[in-house]
Amino acid sequence: MKKLFAFSLIALAALAVSCNKNEVQVPVNDGPKMRTVTCTIATPDTKVSINPANGKTQWEAGDEILFHGKYCGGDYSAVLTLTSDDISSDGKTFTATIPEFTNGAIQSKWEEYGSASNMFAIYPASAAAPGDAGSSNWYQQNKFAETNLPIMSGFNDGYDSNVFTFYNLCGIVSFIVTGDYDSYTLTSTGGEAVGYTGYASRIYKKSSDGTIKTDWVYAGTGTNTVSGTVTPGEETMVCIPGGVSLSEGFSILFFKSGTPKKTLTKTGEIEIARNAYRPMGDIESQLEDYVAPSSHESSIPTSGATALDADGNANCYIVPGVTANAGKVYTFRAYKGNSDDNVGTVASAAILWETYNTTEEVTENSVIKAVDFEKKDANLYYTMVFQMPETVHTGNAVIAAKDAGGNILWSWHIWVPANAVEAASYGGIMDSDLMDRNLGALVVAVAGADPVDVTSFGLLYQWGRKDPFPGVAATPSTPATVSKNATTKAEGTITLEEAIANPTLMGYTSNGDWIDVSDNTLWLNTGKTIYDPCPPGYRVPVRNGDKDFWSSDMSTKTGWAESSNGWFTLGDPVAVFPFAGYIDDDGLSYKYAGSRALYWTAHRSGDVTSYGADVRYNDRHKLSSPARARAGSVRCTTE
Repeated sequence: MKKLFAFSLIALAALAVSCNKNEVQVPVNDGPKMRTVTCTIATPDTKVSINPANGKTQWEAGDEILFHGKYCGGDYSAVLTLTSDDISSDGKTFTATIPEFTNGAIQSKWEEYGSASNMFAIYPASAAAPGDAGSSNWYQQNKFAETNLPIMSGFNDGYDSNVFTFYNLCGIVSFIVTGDYDSYTLTSTGGEAVGYTGYASRIYKKSSDGTIKTDWVYAGTGTNTVSGTVTPGEETMVCIPGGVSLSEGFSILFFKSGTPKKTLTKTGEIEIARNAYRPMGDIESQLEDYVAPSSHESSIPTSGATALDADGNANCYIVPGVTANAGKVYTFRAYKGNSDDNVGTVASAAILWETYNTTEEVTENSVIKAVDFEKKDANLYYTMVFQMPETVHTGNAVIAAKDAGGNILWSWHIWVPANAVEAASYGGIMDSDLMDRNLGALVVAVAGADPVDVTSFGLLYQWGRKDPFPGVAATPSTPATVSKNATTKAEGTITLEEAIANPTLMGYTSNGDWIDVSDNTLWLNTGKTIYDPCPPGYRVPVRNGDKDFWSSDMSTKTGWAESSNGWFTLGDPVAVFPFAGYIDDDGLSYKYAGSRALYWTAHRSGDVTSYGADVRYNDRHKLSSPARARAGSVRCTTE
């Protein structure tokens, strides 16, 4: 790790690196061969003053770089390991030949797609994310699975060029400690992402005008914590992809054999731009002893606060977005959903994301102004505390309780609809009274609306999960915009523990489950579970085949009507349901807003499927058994 951190200074130092392509241009290879390439560091991209004594400022033998072609997936990439003969005398450039593949079929594919296209390069190769052949994850971009490394992206500026330019992707914070510690966790106090489960950069030559386009975009779940190892007396560098402005500073917790020992807190706004290097030097004298919080007073005054859990504990709480609620403070016990189980020892609280249920850009802290927690010595439980902004904005938010290491212990959905949510029987179309809108919807869908109001769609849920995902908005393929942490997908299934610790991460198997070991008890037909996403007094609907909504053809039932404007009705008086679309299980793509909907029941139908109403305009309107990885709507019913 230290060697990799040291290399980042190539990308950060104020080096007089030559980029004169006339001097380093290598002739294009004739025939189907691997390319001989020359690689250098971009200037003036890396103009930051760093003392070279802090680390190396040149390529070294043993450095590993991954190369792949524009149309090549992970199977058709190659790793080049530098030797001393490859590197120039000043260490600023290297020239080497990408090794051939031992597999003839893959070599043939490389010659067809890799050597006949723009090419891209990743340093260090160990940080590269796995990719499938032809995967869009590799199209005109580099993708990283590990980001607390000095990650760099390189590219050539045309099919016929073997000269590569590398760009640094990170800003760096560094420190030295001398005490007996072996690891650290850095946490952004304001909840900004400082690390990612995946990160992508796109660097390529625009075909329209020939200029170079560079995008630094994350492509995985963001986390406000990043961890690593420390060696007492040596500089530790924390690499933060893309740069970030930490609105409330950061804290660092130091551990020995997993036990927290010391803490450092930096307050105020701190800017860590891409290419920025912020050495703090020896911080040992600034450290404070870690004290496990036996009590904690919320920074948000709780006098006169409204308890949202008076009617029971849940994973979702409703605060109508009306003027009367502006600036109000709300509390609820930090329990796991519909249970009396404590989430554990809470050390911090954060807003994970907010949305207006549309494609409008979301202003942070506009749905929820602030969040904190509280614990009184006499209480056995922690209390979550949040405050509404002075100007109420309807929307949805997810807030979380975290431990001392910045890991999410549990998260809750705060629902801020335009008006109070009500329930009615609508002629008994479900097993009990149902909400007047979808879970997470800001308004009630209206029959006759042309078109349907997208804010009536609500949020989307994979079967059995407690946390929502933003719904479809504006078009059949556009998700609602969120602040901070966007929804991302895993490379495959995830564990239940991963789902709890990463509420924005979607696991999936095409036509299957999102979880690695299917669990038929996450939601139950027989009662509300700990993972039920509905607010107090409500639950995911029971599947009862005698009820009209769960019939084999609801279009034959009382009150049925459907509209190409994006809604259908059922019951007497009618309940209105939007065609809210869903996130499909074929790769977790947002689809079909205005023309299809999936409404989940709490009842399993198979080991990787569960019952839900599959409703499609001018097509079918019946109970079905979709894959649990698909994210559909929930219309909560009363318990």
